[in-house]
Amino acid sequence: MSRRRVLAVTQVDVQLQKSAPPTLVIVASGSVPSSNWTDPSLEPWRYVLPPEDGVQDFDFVAQPPVGTAFTVVLPIIAEARGVINADDYWGPGRPLCGVRVHARGDSIEASLAEHPIPPDALTPAPEQAKTGGAGTTESLIGKALRVYNTGDPLTFDLRSGRANIRHGPGRRISRVWFG
Repeated sequence: MSRRRVLAVTQVDVQLQKSAPPTLVIVASGSVPSSNWTDPSLEPWRYVLPPEDGVQDFDFVAQPPVGTAFTVVLPIIAEARGVINADDYWGPGRPLCGVRVHARGDSIEASLAEHPIPPDALTPAPEQAKTGGAGTTESLIGKALRVYNTGDPLTFDLRSGRANIRHGPGRRISRVWFG
């Protein structure tokens, strides 16, 4: 069965992390119409010509359930990140102004300027982790922990004093981030 748009998108947060190189992080929260939806993601639209408004569109999609599922509206969250040049995203002198995330029945737009992120909540760049910066295991001491599996529903409340550990396939750690 192919991936489908989720039922609704309820929140979109976008930040341009000031790492080297800069990384765009988009987190979308939404809902699905039944249990057992898996593998949520944000799929970017491809354009023949850049949009006039400078906004990149994404489809909020997930894998619908196969077999038995309970008919109940449940939350779902997806994240997309990528290294970008926001100032020249659409070409020289044409910046990325924001993102628009589409679900089945609605869409939400978020501007880059509307969502600043506290410096201590940023995921460290790989260079920092190698040199003992904010990305080392020592930086987890004294932090509240949230451990979850890929695809689990999460609240999106940024807390600079919290470390988040995401398990991927085989219960291997696939990501550690702060916020």
